[in-house]
Amino acid sequence: MTPLALPWLLALVLAPAAGALVVARVRAPRRARLVAVLTAGVTLAVAWGVGVVAAWLPAGALLVDPAAPGPGGRPLLGVDALSGPLLVLTAGVALLVALGAPVARDPALLPRVLWATAGTLAALVALDLRLVALLWALSLAPVARTLGGGRARRVFAVTQGLGCACLLAAVGLLAAAGAGAHWPTLRALAAAGGGADHGPLAPAAAALVVVAVAARKALLPLHAWLPATFQVGSPGLAALLLAPQLGTYVAVRLLLEVLPQAARPAVGVLAALALATTLYGALLGLVQRDLRRTLGWLATSHSALVLAGLESGSPEGVAGALCLWLSFGVAVTGLSLAVGAADARFGPVDLRRGAGLGARVPRLGWAFLVLGLLCVGLPGSLAFVSEDLLFHGALHAWPLAGVVVVLAAALNGFVVLRAWFGAFHGPGGDVPEVGDLRPREAAALYGAAALLLALGLAPAGVVASRAAVAR
Repeated sequence: MTPLALPWLLALVLAPAAGALVVARVRAPRRARLVAVLTAGVTLAVAWGVGVVAAWLPAGALLVDPAAPGPGGRPLLGVDALSGPLLVLTAGVALLVALGAPVARDPALLPRVLWATAGTLAALVALDLRLVALLWALSLAPVARTLGGGRARRVFAVTQGLGCACLLAAVGLLAAAGAGAHWPTLRALAAAGGGADHGPLAPAAAALVVVAVAARKALLPLHAWLPATFQVGSPGLAALLLAPQLGTYVAVRLLLEVLPQAARPAVGVLAALALATTLYGALLGLVQRDLRRTLGWLATSHSALVLAGLESGSPEGVAGALCLWLSFGVAVTGLSLAVGAADARFGPVDLRRGAGLGARVPRLGWAFLVLGLLCVGLPGSLAFVSEDLLFHGALHAWPLAGVVVVLAAALNGFVVLRAWFGAFHGPGGDVPEVGDLRPREAAALYGAAALLLALGLAPAGVVASRAAVAR
């Protein structure tokens, strides 16, 4: 363990939390957005400094925050080569949402974005699994507040309540096994052959983790909450919940690092559920009528693809999944902001008869198309490189998985094109006169697209760092 020179990780968590308190007190919408963007920008700068250093740490190395001691003198906050880039991703997504999300219908959206950012970042740097489980639950609260009191909120509450309960129970079983709840200690005990991985409670803990991850990742049969959240809630805030993929992160920590032996059957079940969800989500996306719900099914399908690649067991497939983890987070955020911008201007968009929005907002239409194609693997993008690695790794480990990956990617491409033609082309009818993208919206959408294209044209650095983690 290497201590950081300054309490950067503590500052990384406290900055968005303090910003949320300030933004909630600001009444002027423009000033509130300015404070939120500045807060997210500072958070991104700190995350970048920590994440770039952590991304190139050797295997097993850990940067810890000396200002946050835990029980028994063990560090409470730390970052390694897996979690470092996820800090940058989370803070970057928060900046995009703060910059581009419409807030006229929900003035409390910006504080919720910052609270969700603080909770997710804290969960990514927490080393005590009891704290991770608590933050897992708290990071869901800002999204739940945007769902109103209808069916979408009830489905969200049931599925995520089940996931939180299962994760808390799994952590309790691991603690009862005598291994404590500190993931580096658990990993060391499992490697030594005397930890919780070999105890009688380990298989039950692994099964509970699978249920928790399936609920958080919207895997079959616990998938219904994610399309409903995109349809009813804020697409930008839903993207912020989805992009860091906290469920995938916990699955890696617990199933692949802490319980590698006991979790082998569970990992197989999780991989099968992820592959099934990838294909099922792509098929459902082809028949949706509402633009927001189409985005929800596209996100469900592509998010599951990351988990399927991580469970492939091939270094090539795992490296591709780790790269896709990052590219998908940026792309789905940009695409969600584009959908949110269309919804704020025109209301719910019906894809069945051709809404014809492109006649009024051509720049928004092109941004939607580019970001959608970048999300599903446009050649020249980081997603294209990631999916190529993932496909070859999955094909080597399980030929049927490779076929599912290719089929789902092709179907998702059709989903994007169908949504683009249905929303931005066609007769249109009485489309109101509205303005096209504002400068801040254009900066968020085209900035995300430019970043993905730049990383796709020069992917060596990202791929090399993720390949080291995969090995």
